[in-house]
Amino acid sequence: MARSGETPGDVLSAFGDELYLVELADCKGSSSMHMAAGEGELDLDATLKEFDRLGYTGYYALNMRGVREPYLYEEEPERCMAASAEFLRNRL
Repeated sequence: MARSGETPGDVLSAFGDELYLVELADCKGSSSMHMAAGEGELDLDATLKEFDRLGYTGYYALNMRGVREPYLYEEEPERCMAASAEFLRNRL
């Protein structure tokens, strides 16, 4: 969504009541380097607030695809998932 310049409003307008799952991934710049939620450069706070404001009641999933920097998800899956879960727990 962020890469294409779309907003939560664009997504909900396109899919409406058929949107059941939003996949979240934080990243560094415009790369596909996925990071734990809240540790990258995307404004996930604003994204989550906007989905909430627009009435989204579906599920969120974390995308933890691994890359080599700065975290090795394959070697630190528990740390990465725990950091992401804590980030979301404080916002949902």
